[in-house]
Amino acid sequence: MTPLTKRQEGFAPAYAELGNARQTYAMAGYSQDNSLTTQSKEAHKLLHHPKVAPTIRELQAIARRCQAQ
Repeated sequence: MTPLTKRQEGFAPAYAELGNARQTYAMAGYSQDNSLTTQSKEAHKLLHHPKVAPTIRELQAIARRCQAQ
């Protein structure tokens, strides 16, 4: 499988930590010139992207394990 892009690499951990897709979309370097609605739609697509979604789940699982300790 091809690796994540730099922006996807920025989006996944930021979302796993913050849980706000639109906000992390902008933080990861995606265009902020679009409307908030467009940013939200594009961020939602990233949450379900075949490479990004498993990465987010993995990072969230790691965070849960760390909190449990």
